[in-house]
Amino acid sequence: MTHLRSLSILVAAGVVSLAARGDAQETFAVGGGAASSSGFSAEVTLGDPFAGSASSAGFAASAGFRASLPTNAPFGVLPPVSAVAGADLPVTALLQDDVLVVSASLFYQPGGASAFTEVPMTLTDAGTGEWSATIPAADLDVRGVRYFVTASDGVNVANIPTTAPVSGLESIPVRVANHPTFDLAAVTYALAGVPLTPDDASPLAVFDELGGFDDEVWRYGTFDPASGAYREGGAARPAAPGQGFWVIAANAATIDVSGVSADLGENFVITLQPGFNQIANPFAFPVAVDDFVIDPQTTPSFIGWNGVAYVNDIQVLAPATGYWVFHGGSTSATLEIPPVGAGALQRSRVVVPAALPADEPEAWAYAVRAIAGDRRDDDNRFGVRAEATSDRDAFDLPHAPRPPAGYALVSLPTEDGPALRTDWRAHSDDGATWQLRFETDRVGENWRVELAREGDLPDGWRLLAWPENGGTPIELTEGGELTGVATSTRTVRTWTLAAGTPEFLGQVEDDVRDTIVAGISELAFGRAFPNPSRGGEGTSFEFRVPRPTTARVAIFDVTGRLVSTVLDGRIEPGIHTLRWNGRDARGSRVASGVYFVQVRVGDWARRGKVVVLD
Repeated sequence: MTHLRSLSILVAAGVVSLAARGDAQETFAVGGGAASSSGFSAEVTLGDPFAGSASSAGFAASAGFRASLPTNAPFGVLPPVSAVAGADLPVTALLQDDVLVVSASLFYQPGGASAFTEVPMTLTDAGTGEWSATIPAADLDVRGVRYFVTASDGVNVANIPTTAPVSGLESIPVRVANHPTFDLAAVTYALAGVPLTPDDASPLAVFDELGGFDDEVWRYGTFDPASGAYREGGAARPAAPGQGFWVIAANAATIDVSGVSADLGENFVITLQPGFNQIANPFAFPVAVDDFVIDPQTTPSFIGWNGVAYVNDIQVLAPATGYWVFHGGSTSATLEIPPVGAGALQRSRVVVPAALPADEPEAWAYAVRAIAGDRRDDDNRFGVRAEATSDRDAFDLPHAPRPPAGYALVSLPTEDGPALRTDWRAHSDDGATWQLRFETDRVGENWRVELAREGDLPDGWRLLAWPENGGTPIELTEGGELTGVATSTRTVRTWTLAAGTPEFLGQVEDDVRDTIVAGISELAFGRAFPNPSRGGEGTSFEFRVPRPTTARVAIFDVTGRLVSTVLDGRIEPGIHTLRWNGRDARGSRVASGVYFVQVRVGDWARRGKVVVLD
């Protein structure tokens, strides 16, 4: 409908005429006289007369509109706008209406802020309906900003303002130059991310302060869920928003990144692959896990790293920080992170606690932690509770993969899935068993695994631990420690744990003895990774030995010429991770081509192929 601005009624010589200003097309007019007159009623279009008798004792005429009074609200167009950090930003809106717009306001919100700020807008061009307001420089930074505009014509019902855009909020990208994104401590791995879209997301560009790829100066890597291994250097994923990564430098450094703030107009979507995924907060402000849209098969437990140990059950993701999340489905899924500050949506998500349930008198558990030098691993647990099953269930929480270096980890391995940090079983009449694994790369450090009992075992039950290489079982019923010294680049120890009746424990001991005898001669050699390697980034490979022995690991070219000797000497039991840096015995980078890694342990030997590219 179009609005009628005014209507006039003229009575002259018995003729009533209607005149209007505006373009309304449907009106009506009625007239009437006294009882002595015949009276009349007529419908006309604007400008047409209708007549009555002027001799009537009384004459009345009235005019009105067939439709209701004006109810249309203004509509607005917001021209595209972008900002530069540190500069005021004028924002305009083109507001149109069939009557005059009398007021407008700009509402803006810096990323992560809890409320919108209202700024009255000024009419700057009456001909085009342009209104303008300014967002101050103090509110324009790497967080980004989003906004909407309201306008009122002072006429529509209840003076309800119109909002533009109608569908939601407009996001303003803010360009930042050399933003100090995060600080790296010397010789300590950080699990990090970038909370903006870099101009160049390649690791070499993001970490240009550290120079070209050189594993003796700095390393960068991402995790590949499909292979369960890290990809380093040029083989790693870009440092894009939402992507978590490991990074380490020989010297402390501040990493500056240039780019554009994240889009605040819609949820940020991360694709998760089956298994563990490295993710990062894509925004430059904290976000709450409770606000996320999470696939039902994704474990809603986010794991961070504080430089010394993993931190489980993170509830708020910090900016510029990476995290682990486990997706238990067989196909990919999505994780959606709304662009709002922590707790803004006030949702509530049920998180399965790792602790012993206080309301179950028959439940019991052992809390487990590992320590090696200044590295540790806390908040691991195994036990029995009423709602658990003997199979994998919601109470069994996966343990994050080991960091590339600098760790002490303890976990509960399983046969058909990832190692766990919590492994709960159903109640049993005779007993239950678990596997316990400890690993560290803190060579020369004393290590210990501490077990603390929570709750009481059933009467007559005990907890025993059998070392993987045989020996007397260790009594742990009241808790205790498993100790040793890290003698290899990756010291690994495993135990079979059993809690139960004397008869149950006797059967477990027989089974463990048979397993140890069968496995004492096993020797495994893992494949090299990355392969091919590029630009001197080097190649890592690992092998496991069950007992003390001598070992030699060497690199040969295709002619059989010795290029480099990586290891030659005595080694202790465990999984040994070795790294060839792509250099020969003189320290020079080798030419691109095919090379062979030969591992010889005692009388056993195996050879693997490595490809080096420029």
